Amino acid sequence: RPGGLTLDFDPRLADEEFDPRLNGPEYAPSNAGQRREDRKLAAIGIRVAKGVTMHGFALNCSPDLTAYDRIVPCGIRDAGVTSLSQELGRHVSVAEVLPVVEKHLTAVLTTAVPLPRAV
Repeated sequence: RPGGLTLDFDPRLADEEFDPRLNGPEYAPSNAGQRREDRKLAAIGIRVAKGVTMHGFALNCSPDLTAYDRIVPCGIRDAGVTSLSQELGRHVSVAEVLPVVEKHLTAVLTTAVPLPRAV
């Protein structure tokens, strides 16, 4: 309505591609990435609370992925969840990955040039 606030509590209801029959956990992506070729290996998160920002990322090294059969991570229905261990076919530990991530993250953060904030 003009000048007012409208809330769309379930935007899927107006989405022509949304099929409510595919809304349950039985249609969630498999943890082995069996729904299509795309697989989610990592997650990036940002939170703002009371003017404070928090951020981080998670890289799946060798987690138990069975719970991902019951949820839709990040709302991405057409991709599964995987891990480095699953993709490489061998156990990959956090200790093995940490030096590589630290090296590349340090390189990115030390060479990044902050851009002015658009207002």
